[in-house]
Amino acid sequence: MTLTTTVTWDELIAQYDAERAEYADARAEIDAVATEEYGEEWREQNVPQDPDLVPDDRMDLYVYQLQAAQLDNSIQSCDNRQDVLRTIREHYGAGDFEIKMLSGQETMDIETELRMFAEREGVEMDAVEAKRHGDMVDAAVVDAPDGIPSDDGDPTPSECPDPLVKSLWEVVNRFTTTGSVDFQSGGRGATAARSPTGDTSAPPTPSDAPSPTSDATDE
Repeated sequence: MTLTTTVTWDELIAQYDAERAEYADARAEIDAVATEEYGEEWREQNVPQDPDLVPDDRMDLYVYQLQAAQLDNSIQSCDNRQDVLRTIREHYGAGDFEIKMLSGQETMDIETELRMFAEREGVEMDAVEAKRHGDMVDAAVVDAPDGIPSDDGDPTPSECPDPLVKSLWEVVNRFTTTGSVDFQSGGRGATAARSPTGDTSAPPTPSDAPSPTSDATDE
């Protein structure tokens, strides 16, 4: 018996709400602590790209500013992912996605094909990962909105823009590995924040070693 579940556009968009809330909570915590220590001055200083240019007596302030900038980038990344999904929905039309839980055999077949693809094409891991997303989504999505491309009646969402493929893959992967799509899971509340690279870490303190600010990588 194949297990299936229905996923709406709103749920695809809302799956990033919890992650965004974590970033926002951590950002608010930094704002409160830094404002108490430095007043409004901490917001008015430009963040140097090179920490070696920061005087020793300004290093704590620099760390607050750097971590705040990183969290701002992460919040913007979540907003961008949600906005692009809304745009994609307008193009492909309303309707729900029905996904199935992939069997062990189906997952193994996909991984075998990926190894053959990598060996045959001599491609980097980024290309293999993108193909994994598309193959899993095509295998798992059994019904989709009318505007989604199809092959002999079978939806092929891998032909859709990458943000939708990634969003569907996250749901498929969660459903296949946990049996749940639980769109609001994965948070430790206001006491945790994810870095722009996706790792989860405690809110920063001035004693944390600074690192260069990086832009979020989500398209």
